[in-house]
Amino acid sequence: MDVQIVNDIWTLLASVLGTMVTILVLTHQSKKSRMEMVIKLEDELEKDHKHSAMELFRLLHGIRMNYEQVKELIANNKSIHIIHVLKKSPGMVQYNDGTLEYTPRFKPKPIQILLKYYNQFSMYLYGIGVIAVLVIILISDIKNISGAVITLIALLVFFIFSYKEWRFDKMVDGLIDEKT
Repeated sequence: MDVQIVNDIWTLLASVLGTMVTILVLTHQSKKSRMEMVIKLEDELEKDHKHSAMELFRLLHGIRMNYEQVKELIANNKSIHIIHVLKKSPGMVQYNDGTLEYTPRFKPKPIQILLKYYNQFSMYLYGIGVIAVLVIILISDIKNISGAVITLIALLVFFIFSYKEWRFDKMVDGLIDEKT
């Protein structure tokens, strides 16, 4: 019986290690193929092959843009940040004539202010909730803290998400304000 358990453990370890190696190899191959596509995109832009350059850009980043916009965007020093913003917030911002700007739906100042303060308010609210639950955990009995710990974990997750969203909004505002 002991030999069977040892064999099962070795088989389990071998399959786990094999899975990990496979994931690492596939990740490396994926990065390598993306780098090859980036080099091919640069070559297509130099050769002025419009269709293939736009298609490669779409395959790489998942964004459809005109050839002139692709050339302008790639020549921009902050192109990585702009591409990240365009991918993460489709329909909220657009890249036109070398500038990143809000779409007409999000252009009115009251909407921008409302979204900005809503994100800040929710971040502060979750932060206060985390502090309140920590105080409750500290002053309550050991028997009754399981619900508080679950609530604390949920509030921490919501706080982290709202904080990331707040930082992203600050980055978008910074990119729009500096008129890339």
